[in-house]
Amino acid sequence: MSGAIENPTEWPENARVRITGDALTIARGATLTVGAGTVVLVDPDTDIVVEGEILVEGTVGQPVVFTCQDRSLPWGGFLFEAGGSRGVFTGAILTGSGADPDWLDNHPEYGHSHRHEQCLFFLSEDAELTLTDCFLIENRGQAGHGEDAHLTMTRCLVQKCITAGQYNGGSVVLTDCALIEFPLATAPFADDDNDGLYLTGGAHALTDCLIGWALDDGIDAGSGAGGSVTVERCWFESCYHEAMAWSETRDADVIDTVALNCGQGIECGFGSPEVDAIRCLSTANLVGARFGDNYDWSYNGFLTVQDSLLLFNRRDVWGQAWDDWSVHLSQMDIRSNLLSVADPDFPHNDRWDPEGDPNQLARLAPFVPGGATTVGIGLAVDADVLDVSKASSGIPVRLSTLTTSTVTVHYKIDTDGALTGNGTLHFVPGQTVQHVPLHASAIEGFRQIRVTLREPVNAELTEMSEVIFRNPDAFLQRWIVSGDSWRYVKGTQEPPAQWNTLSFNDAAWYSGPSPLGYETDSGYE
Repeated sequence: MSGAIENPTEWPENARVRITGDALTIARGATLTVGAGTVVLVDPDTDIVVEGEILVEGTVGQPVVFTCQDRSLPWGGFLFEAGGSRGVFTGAILTGSGADPDWLDNHPEYGHSHRHEQCLFFLSEDAELTLTDCFLIENRGQAGHGEDAHLTMTRCLVQKCITAGQYNGGSVVLTDCALIEFPLATAPFADDDNDGLYLTGGAHALTDCLIGWALDDGIDAGSGAGGSVTVERCWFESCYHEAMAWSETRDADVIDTVALNCGQGIECGFGSPEVDAIRCLSTANLVGARFGDNYDWSYNGFLTVQDSLLLFNRRDVWGQAWDDWSVHLSQMDIRSNLLSVADPDFPHNDRWDPEGDPNQLARLAPFVPGGATTVGIGLAVDADVLDVSKASSGIPVRLSTLTTSTVTVHYKIDTDGALTGNGTLHFVPGQTVQHVPLHASAIEGFRQIRVTLREPVNAELTEMSEVIFRNPDAFLQRWIVSGDSWRYVKGTQEPPAQWNTLSFNDAAWYSGPSPLGYETDSGYE
């Protein structure tokens, strides 16, 4: 297929279609209907332009697939260029798009984005796209981009893309979706706007969504036009910078939401954002809730956090901003929360102590998946054999999820086969990360250090319960060391015969420490 579809057209169930040429265009007034089980193979750098309407009628059991033949030669993407163009996708797998790495630079008429790669779905003004039970996976570029358009997604997965996309104005409504791995979980860090979502202007809402494993923010509602975002019953995990970064003229409401293992959980940043968080859990982050950002810009917003749990973060609450290098207490209302450590800057909160006050567990329970009382526990490392340099700050041990139970686990440390240390890690309810202490001075000179977890209580050991650290320096046998004392012949004559045998007596030779060589600066001649 190529060229234009100008009349109502149907690709029946289980069809096999190849799209060639520069683009296939669904003309204004035309509708293309794609039946369940259809596989659409799109040639490299080929776009599907929607000026009219496309209806994709797959199911989870019989999905419609849009893909490329060779993953090293991606196809283009869907271009909803005309105002009023419409797409309804159900039960679709979309992969292998994003041919042009500089697409938005090459097409400035399509708007602005922090990332320039081609997107799977481009939505122009007033375009509408509805995705249900769809899988947007392993696309070379962005998953989407919108300019005053309308995107609705329900029960969808977006995984291993540059970003789920930037949407300027319009609306983004996500329900029961997962947005993960931007660009992928194992990618090396690069400070390059690999956000889960970037939202400006408009009115946006996310409900019951998982967002995480992003090399930047989970949601960045940052520079650009003001608007509103509502986040309700969502879970953010492992976002390198912020789980939620709110900036500019933004109204952000965060309700019943978790931020776990991120740089910062909830951030009220530059500009004039009004951020209200209620009944949230922010834990195991560097900062639980933050007013300010790491720019020397203006900070005129306000952060409210109430009835929330800010637990086991390096800083549970922080109000430092770099406009005047002060804590902006007058722009923060932090009250009726539970903190892991009392903070004199925020006195209207209580300290988390569920062992002393079991009634506090009722506030944690809504965030515990499935009411888990027994969880997985393991070493949070990415291989079972590592260089000893990876152990300098302790060995992280992590629970698989939150629990209202107290968890303990014993550990032992063996160095070169001998037991040299042991102890017990104690996880208070709500705490998910502890560290086995492994100080450099205690392991210096040992070739191999083995750390083993054992005898967990209220937990089960998962795959990684033992790790070996190897010290390559300890395996080296140095034959020549600076400062050693050496016997040597002084002069220019050849040494006596047999001088290089073990039985030769060199007692009459000169001796002195190295450095070795024919020089005079050191005083050893």
